[in-house]
Amino acid sequence: SVSAPARCPAATGRLSGATLGRLHLGETRGSARRRFRRVRTRHLHFMDFFCLAGDGIRAGYTSPKLSRRLSARQRQRVRNRVVLLLTANRHYALNGIRPGTRARSIQRKLHHAQRYQVGRNTWYVLRRRAAPGVLKVARGRVQEIGIADRHLTTTPRATRRLLASFA
Repeated sequence: SVSAPARCPAATGRLSGATLGRLHLGETRGSARRRFRRVRTRHLHFMDFFCLAGDGIRAGYTSPKLSRRLSARQRQRVRNRVVLLLTANRHYALNGIRPGTRARSIQRKLHHAQRYQVGRNTWYVLRRRAAPGVLKVARGRVQEIGIADRHLTTTPRATRRLLASFA
C-alpha cells in the first residue's frame, strides 16, 4: 500500500509581540526547526520555509552579506537566530491587516509607517513595542506580513539593509 503524502498542519496562534504562530524572534534555528515537521531551505542557507496549510512561514537568519555589516557584538547576538518572520497566510493579521489586502484600503494605517523601496517591492515598517511589524507590498496588494528584530531596525539605514538581505 502507498501512504498518503504528509500534509501541512493548520495555521495556529497569532502574530503578537515577537511571536508569529509557533515561532519567536530570537529563537535558535534548531529550536524553530523542531517545531515543524516540514522545513525547506530552497537553497537559501539563511532562510527556512515552514509548511502550513494555506501558506507557510518564512524565518530569516542573518545572511553573510548582512553579517559583514554588523558589529562583532551584534553578530554574536543574532548568530543562528531568527531575525525576521514573514507569512502570506491569511490566518495571521498585523494591526488588522492581512495578506491579500489592497494597499490603497490601508493607507490610513500606514500613515506613520516607514516606507522602503527594495527592488520591485515596497516594504512598510510599523513601530511596535516588542518588535517592528513588516508589510511587503507588490502590485497594489499586501503580499506578506511579519515582524523583524528590533535591534536590527534601529535606524533607517539598518532597516533597509535588513530588508534588502531578504528581498
